[in-house]
Amino acid sequence: MVASSDLIIEGTVVEVTKGRAVGPPGEELQFAQVGIKIDRLFSGEPPADVVNLEEDGLLYEPLSAVGDRGVFFLHLKVDSPSGQPLFVLASSSGRFLDLDGKVVSSNGETAWVADLEKVPFLDFEEQVAEAVAGLGTEAIPSPSP
Repeated sequence: MVASSDLIIEGTVVEVTKGRAVGPPGEELQFAQVGIKIDRLFSGEPPADVVNLEEDGLLYEPLSAVGDRGVFFLHLKVDSPSGQPLFVLASSSGRFLDLDGKVVSSNGETAWVADLEKVPFLDFEEQVAEAVAGLGTEAIPSPSP
């Protein structure tokens, strides 16, 4: 997932708004637009300090909420309706939240993801940084407290 992501960040959800809806009336699929403030950049070139993620809620539940903090593996959406940079998760397992120091995935159904959920969040962050560094892209260290 590291190699297939355009942007890998640790961030905090600062805004969740209603996004676009697609489909016939009464059967629309409603998307949410999620603003994520970048706290740590692992890989990629973000267009701003806050990136926008489009969520559909079909692949992962629950949807993001303001205050959620985690690591996001993102793919740049090439057909953004607004023309502004918009990201989607690089896979259904592309969101790993920090819940009381533990990793919680958007998709804990696969074995490798279930194994990651046993790792403390701080260790997971370092595993992501090591994976990125292994691809030759240097991770940017976390800001000092």
